[in-house]
Amino acid sequence: YTVTGLQEGTQYWFKLLAYNNNVLPPYRSVLSNDAMGATLLSAPVATLEAVGERQLRVTWTNASPAATEFHVRRTITNNLNAWNETTPGNYVTDVVAAPQSSYLYPSNATLPESVYRVRVVAVKRDGSGQIISASVSPAELANWAPPNPLVDPQGSTAPLPLPPLPTVLDRAIGAPDRCVISWGSQVEQPYAGGFLRYEAQVIDLQPNAQAPGGWAEVGGWVSGYYVNNQPQVLVPADQDQEFNDEFAYHASVMNTTGAADARKRFRVRVHWDLGSTGESVSSVDVSGGYGPALDVDLCDCPALATPAAPNFHAYNWTEVAISWGLVPGVSHYRLLARGPGQANFENVLGDGVNLPAGTTQWLKTGLLPSQTWEFRLRAVNANVVPEIVSPLGDIVTTRTAPAHPTGFRVRPDSNTTNSMVLEWTDGWAGETGYNIAIYVGPDNPTVQDLDLGANWNGPFATTGSGSGLMSTVVGGLTPNRPYWWRLRAVDNSLAALGGPTLHSQQSTGNMMYYAFGSTRCELCAPSNLAIVSAAPTAVTISWQDNSFTEMDFQIQRSTTYSGVANPTTAQLAAGAWTVNDVVVPANGTQGTFTTQGATTMTGFQWFRVRPRNGATIGTPAYVRASVP
Repeated sequence: YTVTGLQEGTQYWFKLLAYNNNVLPPYRSVLSNDAMGATLLSAPVATLEAVGERQLRVTWTNASPAATEFHVRRTITNNLNAWNETTPGNYVTDVVAAPQSSYLYPSNATLPESVYRVRVVAVKRDGSGQIISASVSPAELANWAPPNPLVDPQGSTAPLPLPPLPTVLDRAIGAPDRCVISWGSQVEQPYAGGFLRYEAQVIDLQPNAQAPGGWAEVGGWVSGYYVNNQPQVLVPADQDQEFNDEFAYHASVMNTTGAADARKRFRVRVHWDLGSTGESVSSVDVSGGYGPALDVDLCDCPALATPAAPNFHAYNWTEVAISWGLVPGVSHYRLLARGPGQANFENVLGDGVNLPAGTTQWLKTGLLPSQTWEFRLRAVNANVVPEIVSPLGDIVTTRTAPAHPTGFRVRPDSNTTNSMVLEWTDGWAGETGYNIAIYVGPDNPTVQDLDLGANWNGPFATTGSGSGLMSTVVGGLTPNRPYWWRLRAVDNSLAALGGPTLHSQQSTGNMMYYAFGSTRCELCAPSNLAIVSAAPTAVTISWQDNSFTEMDFQIQRSTTYSGVANPTTAQLAAGAWTVNDVVVPANGTQGTFTTQGATTMTGFQWFRVRPRNGATIGTPAYVRASVP
């Protein structure tokens, strides 16, 4: 099956199911254990060039930003039919890390008068190092016949070293046009009796119509050892090369006023001169290969402001939000963090992943109690090459929620008719106190009810910090009522800095407990009975649910004291009651008693509401209605 419409650089994973619909019900296999992953990569296009007298360079277009490396395959043949892609032993593979887009074969890896055929393969590996995608370039050919290697008096045949990737020291368009690049010096000198020289070159770049988003070279390479229109000796070792306005004249490409039209590619190579430093350029005896190329936009690029110190807020048990003010002229931000046990700051999103412009907040999750984290912010403008980065913003140090206390309970035999003692073991040395909240949600709460913050009021009581076994007395309680408690450690030390109050928070099973007064109220009588409406055939009654284990409520009318104004509670309890009662489900607080057939009610009528749990009947409560 062919999947279409995919995007280059995007990773896709696939699994497979097998079906048999010829039986009823149909059979279906389980998903295959291993998913097949692939990242679409654009094929590089490679070219070959002879470098000096002893080396061969492969250069390719890096058309796939998702590639993690490139495999340079070469085979030596004077018969083009000898290439065999299906037999890896038929060719030699050299691995080049992305984004490098060239590879120089050392002089001892090439044979005289041989035909080299080369392919470059863009490769993507997953986190475990497995290759999950590859894209092969078309084959390229080059005829090359290197001479015998240069031998120094000590008999060395070592190749000349490659210069490292240059860096930009200064760039501008205007008066004058300039770009100053720098590269590291070559310390080792492979041949005796001479010295190293450096040659820097520049070439124009223009948008590549064949590879949208890429750049193509146009014109020719111009060497950078010209000053005042006169050829000079090559740049001495350990010296930076300045491409100034005089050099720009010779390059004939740098006298532009628009930064978008001024992207250049620079490269540097090393030469070996057996003569003296006063010799001309033509005295070079051995030419080395070009080091990695550097693309540069020549522009008046203003420096980015240093981001202000980030702020932190919205703490809870596992996360904290970091926020900052916008910096003008950025394309994205990089937020760096350093957590417990980390020596260095690391990008919170991973290497090469950035927060887009306009972002002002990022949520750090997966935190643990008592951790210390530091955050720094960098603003970046990636619309030019190389990108412009601001200095790192100030460090913000913060702590996450305190560790939760353990052993939270009602001290045995401590409860009176209106108070009880709660105790726990301190779990952290950094709290400033403890908050105790009380549950006010529905009776007979579920786990979900207890886990809902809106069902808690607090702090009902507070304590200071401490260590070891701690306790507090909670008073003003109503006898025969259930109570649930929640305990949190609190850190207010950062509040003076504009931060939030930090508190511990855990799941229901660890942080919420229930306790009772002197008698557990299983089927207590409802209270606050009231007549909502009264009519000859229907009376609606409301009440407060005080029961803990009821399955329903039963509403009945007294047949003994119908029309009696003020019977005692004992008389009502001993009297007769209707059988055609009304049942209201558990936790209900209102119901309507209705008469049957032609029966009506007038004058004083007495009703009772009582909780029930199967055959077990709870304590009733009574209310009088005056029916018109």
